[in-house]
Amino acid sequence: MNYTKTPWNHLDKLSLAQWNIARIIGNLDDIATDYETRWGKGKLQQLANPDLLTKWERQMAKLTDAMEREHPEEVLELAIGTRKAWEILEEAALASGAVPLDPHAWETHASDGTVYQVFRSYGQARGENAITAQELVNFYHTARLKAFEKPEPVKQPKDYQVGEVSEQIPF
Repeated sequence: MNYTKTPWNHLDKLSLAQWNIARIIGNLDDIATDYETRWGKGKLQQLANPDLLTKWERQMAKLTDAMEREHPEEVLELAIGTRKAWEILEEAALASGAVPLDPHAWETHASDGTVYQVFRSYGQARGENAITAQELVNFYHTARLKAFEKPEPVKQPKDYQVGEVSEQIPF
């Protein structure tokens, strides 16, 4: 069950254990969002040394297992550990000399995995895949207008007559 994506109008269908897990994971998702907003999605894991990454993956596997078994007390204990793991990942990244994202940018991933950074203004935009919020709005607006345009009717060539053959077929 995907606890963080459960619509609020379906919460009445959750068991007490599922509801408690959803609350715990919702809080943990907020923490993860904070780190990923500062560093970029998956960036702290990419910066981690192999031993730290292995510990992270083991922690996430344990958390997922506890969620699937619907054991809220264990999920809570592992969520606390995961919060500490986020802190350790960030400390290790900073110690290695890595720097967080520009605080004036949002990072997002296209469906093909391309990473884009969206900045408020042209003066802040830098990097290969940097775009401004205004460019994004202009593109979106143009795409919406084109989506509602009526297509041009297909025109038949003027000299074309159905059933008429202009050249002999060579077979």
